[in-house]
Amino acid sequence: MTHAIAANSRPALRLLPLERDPIRGSERVVRERIRESAQQLVADALVTPFLAQLRESVGQFSGEKSVFKQTDAEKRLGPVIDSGIADSLVTRTKWPLVDKVEQSLLARAGLKPVGAPDLTRPTESTR
Repeated sequence: MTHAIAANSRPALRLLPLERDPIRGSERVVRERIRESAQQLVADALVTPFLAQLRESVGQFSGEKSVFKQTDAEKRLGPVIDSGIADSLVTRTKWPLVDKVEQSLLARAGLKPVGAPDLTRPTESTR
């Protein structure tokens, strides 16, 4: 079924989706950036150093002629691989530490954390 539009007809009014709304969209973008920042902080400060230490410890315990000895390429690309794995781990799984950092950053930005009760409006129990 096709719909023909007359040449002199006006287009229908279209409502902007939430992400294009200039007022609500900006808060949504800020919240997304804060979440990404929290994930990046946890990945860079906690997970990447742990992976690097794990990778280096495997290299220390293997002997000079071991099959598990690191090559030059592994030594150079190891930090890049560690960073990629850390980012993947933190963004694909739910980390309570990321949630806590996000709540802290939202509070510093003056935004209410997701799921927090709205204390500015009276409820049935406070009336």
